[in-house]
Amino acid sequence: MDLSRAPLSKTVCGDLVLEDMGIVVERVHDDPPTARADTTDVPGRDGTLLREITYESRTITLECRAFEHKWEDFETLRDVLVSKLMTHGEMRLIVRTHPDEYYMAYLNSISEGDRIGGTGIGSFELEFVASSPWRYGDIRSVT
Repeated sequence: MDLSRAPLSKTVCGDLVLEDMGIVVERVHDDPPTARADTTDVPGRDGTLLREITYESRTITLECRAFEHKWEDFETLRDVLVSKLMTHGEMRLIVRTHPDEYYMAYLNSISEGDRIGGTGIGSFELEFVASSPWRYGDIRSVT
C-alpha cells in the first residue's frame, strides 16, 4: 500500500486503514505538545534568561466506532487491533484531520468497547504516543 497516497478522510495506522476494517474515527484528540522552559537567573540582570525550550512526547487519541455486522463481537475486534498494532512498534500514523501529514507513533492503549444500546454499534478509544512532538510534513514557523 502506498501510504503517501492515503485517501482523504481515512485514518492509517502502519499498513491498516481503519475505515476499511469497519472502524470509523469519530473524533481526534491531538492537543499541542507540552513545552518545558529551562530558565536561569543571571546576577546583575532583572528577570530570567531562557536557555532552552523542550517539548514532551505527543499523545494522540482516536475516538472510534465499529459496526457489529463487520465484527462478530468487540472482543475479536480488540484482539485483532492489538495483535496488528502493538507488534509494529513505532509506525506511520495518518489521522483524517491532517491527511497530508503523519506521526511516527506507537499504540499505547486501547479502551474497553462500549456497546451503544442494542444498535450493533460499539465505541472505543485508541491512544498513540509520538516521541517527536511534531507531525512530519507539518509547516511550522518560530518567531
